[in-house]
Amino acid sequence: MSNLKESKILYVILSILIAAALWLYVVNEVNPNASDTIKNVPVTISALDVLESRGLMITRQSADDLDVKVTGNRKSLVKLMRDNITITADVSGIAEEGEYDIRCTVVLPGSITAGTATVNDRDSYRVRFTVEKKIKKTVEVRGEFTGKVAEGYQAESFILSPSSIEITGPSSLIEQVEYARVTLSAANLNETYSGILPFELVNQDGSLADLGRIECAAPTVYVVYPIVMVREVELKVSFLPGGGATEEDVTWEIDPETIQISGKESDISGIGEIVLGPIDLAEISATTSLELPISLPAGVTNESGIDKVVIIVKVNGLTTKTFETDRIELINPPNGFTAEAVTQSLKVTVRGSAEAVEHVDAGQLRVVADLSEVSESEGKFRVPAKVYLEGAGEAGVVGGDYSISVNLSK
Repeated sequence: MSNLKESKILYVILSILIAAALWLYVVNEVNPNASDTIKNVPVTISALDVLESRGLMITRQSADDLDVKVTGNRKSLVKLMRDNITITADVSGIAEEGEYDIRCTVVLPGSITAGTATVNDRDSYRVRFTVEKKIKKTVEVRGEFTGKVAEGYQAESFILSPSSIEITGPSSLIEQVEYARVTLSAANLNETYSGILPFELVNQDGSLADLGRIECAAPTVYVVYPIVMVREVELKVSFLPGGGATEEDVTWEIDPETIQISGKESDISGIGEIVLGPIDLAEISATTSLELPISLPAGVTNESGIDKVVIIVKVNGLTTKTFETDRIELINPPNGFTAEAVTQSLKVTVRGSAEAVEHVDAGQLRVVADLSEVSESEGKFRVPAKVYLEGAGEAGVVGGDYSISVNLSK
């Protein structure tokens, strides 16, 4: 019984071997040729460097791969795969913009014996290309903030590096690009932002350009978005006592009374007021209007845009009296010259309390003209003079524009 079973198994194996031998015979001897289609064989484009040297580029391609139909010996067909078949489209013959239908060259692998497999209908393997001029353009980089700045702070202008970017691509796309946009979004921003951000290209109509078809010289932009503190500060004035008047003797008005300033928090957090001046009261008589520049510490910006203020100063409750003095002194004449006062007397205004002015005598006034700045030449010159009031207590000389005439001779 056991021998019978073993005989049956042997017969089965033998039948399989005979069937395989018959199949191989039919395939190789009776019907050696067959057809097959190798799908999705990639298309290789040759001579792209030639195209680029002509200032051209491919912007559209009808197919990235093709199906290859072959006929041949089954032994050869089984060796064919999409990875060992080469399809090449040569674009070296393209010399200008336009639409081109290029016939591709199909090459079977070297492992296939010549004559055992052929490509069917070789002229049917074609790819259509759109070719355009390849141009360059430099566009401005602009920053856009879409968030919110915290209360009491202010955003300054973007600082972008690079500030412009060179882009390269088909003329139909490049000519439309207006600028590169970097977008920063943040909520309640109260400090300066710095970092690297991507950008997008914006067309003239506001639409976004296709970055996938455009080459950019820089992939990202370094962005600094300065945030500064803003506050309103009061403007005040300081005075130098003079002409018999002190700060207690004057009233004043200032326009404007406040300004807006900005800067780093460390620079402006301690600034509660801006003091202008000092104003020398010896040069103020009765009611005087004058302008003073607004000076700010380094790093602080005047956001109001007003660089001068108008100040009206009024002297209250003091008496003025005019005296005439002939005590005139000339000092520091030029070397080799003799100086002589042409002006023999000078009228001087004195101010102070009624009692102080009452006790002033013209003999207490002394006029001094310093000639050190006078030109070294003979003739008459008008020179500034300083008037001193000696031993007058609370009274003082008003005005700082006194002058006299002198004569220089050798």
